[in-house]
Amino acid sequence: MTDIINKKNAPYGIFIIFIGCLYLFCSPSTVQTGDTGELVTNSYYLRVSHPPGYPLWTMLYHLPVRYLNFLTPFHVASILTSCFSLITLILLSFRFKNLLSLGVIGVLASSQLFWRYSVLPDVFALHALFLTLVFLGLMNPKLMGKPWFLFILSLSVAHHHTIIFAFPMFLYAFSFCNSKKNILYAILFGCLSMSFYLLLLYFNPTDLGSWGDLKNVKDVASHFLRKDYGTFKLHVNGANNHDWLTLVVNHLLKNFWSLIILAIYFIISKRDEVFKEKNKILIIVFCIIAYLLTFFFSGVMSLDGFGESIFERFLIHPFLIFVFLILLLINKSFKKIPRLIFLLVVINIGVNFFQNLNSNNFSNNTVVEDFIVNNFKILPRDSVLYTSGDTWGFSSYYVREVLGLRRDVHHFFNSLDFKWYSEKVKRSYPDMLQGSGNIFLDSFNFDKYLFFTNTQPIRIPNYTQLSFFGILYKLQRVSEISIEKKFECEVSKQFSWRHRPLLKSFEAFESSLYFDLIYGSCFFSRGVEKMMGRDYSEAIKNFEEAINLSPWSAITFERLCEAYKKSGNSKSLYCDKKLEQLLTTIHQQYYLIKF
Repeated sequence: MTDIINKKNAPYGIFIIFIGCLYLFCSPSTVQTGDTGELVTNSYYLRVSHPPGYPLWTMLYHLPVRYLNFLTPFHVASILTSCFSLITLILLSFRFKNLLSLGVIGVLASSQLFWRYSVLPDVFALHALFLTLVFLGLMNPKLMGKPWFLFILSLSVAHHHTIIFAFPMFLYAFSFCNSKKNILYAILFGCLSMSFYLLLLYFNPTDLGSWGDLKNVKDVASHFLRKDYGTFKLHVNGANNHDWLTLVVNHLLKNFWSLIILAIYFIISKRDEVFKEKNKILIIVFCIIAYLLTFFFSGVMSLDGFGESIFERFLIHPFLIFVFLILLLINKSFKKIPRLIFLLVVINIGVNFFQNLNSNNFSNNTVVEDFIVNNFKILPRDSVLYTSGDTWGFSSYYVREVLGLRRDVHHFFNSLDFKWYSEKVKRSYPDMLQGSGNIFLDSFNFDKYLFFTNTQPIRIPNYTQLSFFGILYKLQRVSEISIEKKFECEVSKQFSWRHRPLLKSFEAFESSLYFDLIYGSCFFSRGVEKMMGRDYSEAIKNFEEAINLSPWSAITFERLCEAYKKSGNSKSLYCDKKLEQLLTTIHQQYYLIKF
């Protein structure tokens, strides 16, 4: 213990304390975007999460999230996630004990993605810890001869599929252990960790919040193999593969540019002491290339904001292994590296802190939770809310199930395309359905339940009227179909917020600000209808109401300016200036500023 806190180790201790305080400062207390709402809720209740199920994550988070009541469950999950990242940084810092290596680790800790998913309670911080342990085994193969180390490594099998890309590092290090006993341990522990997936059968699989309808080992195997998504398919969005490489290059140049310079330096200098480790270097490079190529061909996505927010987190893996490569190279030739490079690494850290603090500070980001609360606030008693999309659905799930808000509202959020979900709903709500077919549209009992959704259905059942309802759509059965659109926008007056984003903090709220732009959608849509009918005075009133609710919606400003011009209103010049200021100040994805 004294060795850890002595003067020689002071820089490493100070670094860890600083990063720990930084992550704690940025940790969110309210639900955020992506899968976080589902993961935290399912760990709270011990339910089955989306494939492959993440049984290890669910168990590790269950007790603290459920029983540490002095903070919100989401805040507890965020802090626990930061702890996993801090352990990763501690292991690397005290294994590679020189200032340049510490600087490289500082670049990692301050990079946008590692930092972000060190405070958002997702599965990637724990995954990064397992990757680091594999790398430490590669650096010191003697660890592979210790049963306790093999057991810890085996737990990664019960967590994330992409650990397979670190398997070459594990095999190479393990090849130095010639003991048959160690091989037996590896097989035994691997099987034991795989058996963790059988626990999904006891994670309340019949609950509507549990993904799938797991009844036997075959169902668990299908869940593990991600058959709901398509086994060995990551995501196909019709985009070109080059978007993935564009995302990789953008993040590398933005956050890891000094490490690229370091890598180039090592290639040019051709140091003999470095290339004595060529086997390890080649294996690490192979792991990076295998990962990137797999996503290049099987994970095409679109850089439209949504696709980027989904796929950015999967870059943590190759970037972390790239850091491993740089640490390995430095470890063999630290004393001969120019001081200028060390200075560039320090500058890289400073730039990262400057450019990433806003986007990774979730401490006051209540946008998502406030939005979900406002969803529930406007709904009548005993109504049905169907939400599509991970953030909208999983956040509603968290707010209703964990925070206990509006338990009278029946909430459904999984895809209607899954047969197992239809069957679970039929078992739980037999009076909600009137026949076979699409449970929420063709078979829904509109006479008994009011139906609300966040996505306008492509196919509306006969004699069903769709109405705009604040930030939702309402479906109700009518005796005769009308082509007239109905708007119930006045319910928007019930909305309230804790922290509305300012224009200067637009970047800090990133994709969650998309929800802030939806508040004015009902008035905006009614304004468009009035514009089409050339009722410009009413159109202006509605667009102005929409801007009061969504002050950063550029498309609303565009339509308002157009209405001013067509009506001859003198406010058109001011409106144009306001729109220009909005578009030049906001540097976000198109889907945000053009909602």
